Amino acid sequence: MKDCYFSRKKFITNYIVAIITFIITLTIGISIFFNIVQSSVEKNSRETLITNVVRQSEHLNTILNINYSYLNVLAQELSKSQDLFSEDNISLIQAFMENTDLNRTAIIDPNGNALYDNEVIKNVAHRRYFKEAMQGKQSLSDPLESSVDQQTRVILCVPIFRDKQVIGVVGGSYNVTKLGNMLFDDLFEGQGKSFIVYQDGNLITRDKEYTKKHNINTVDNLFDVCDQKKIKTDFKRLN
Repeated sequence: MKDCYFSRKKFITNYIVAIITFIITLTIGISIFFNIVQSSVEKNSRETLITNVVRQSEHLNTILNINYSYLNVLAQELSKSQDLFSEDNISLIQAFMENTDLNRTAIIDPNGNALYDNEVIKNVAHRRYFKEAMQGKQSLSDPLESSVDQQTRVILCVPIFRDKQVIGVVGGSYNVTKLGNMLFDDLFEGQGKSFIVYQDGNLITRDKEYTKKHNINTVDNLFDVCDQKKIKTDFKRLN
């Protein structure tokens, strides 16, 4: 009877040990499996994100280069006129704006006086993009936020040459917010919203109407919510 008791106790003990061993092994196996899956998902997500960002960057450069080409063609036509601000030239930039994605087009004389397609005149002699274009270079301005519709725009400028001399500048503004959304929609079928950011973390553009409509709190600098050191390293490595 005693032997039967100890034999049964030993069986129960072995059974419990086996169950505990099985549970521990299963737990370890599941943990290893999910760690491998998580690592694989993170790696694939990172590679996909990098690929998409590279595609967006190439797309952005392509669009900017196309618009530079348009402006260079316009500059060649404007160079044929003795008076940059002639009625014919005003009609030309008005037609140009209506048939491109540029929001505004302007002819700028060597003194920085800019005549826009809506016939408004203002002086931009202090602007970096004007100074660079007068040196014979294509120029792109820093992003500027419109006080009218809160959309972010950049100014593209090219020099107007005559006999290898710069006689003025022609420029056009491009809606970066619209461009950013378009690139994002192309890749993610309209799901979510995009933003463009400087290397110092400052946001260049985002859809403010979207954030306001959905009552979303936003920040002005990416580093306020992300690991600043890691992101700076990624920027330097072009990741």
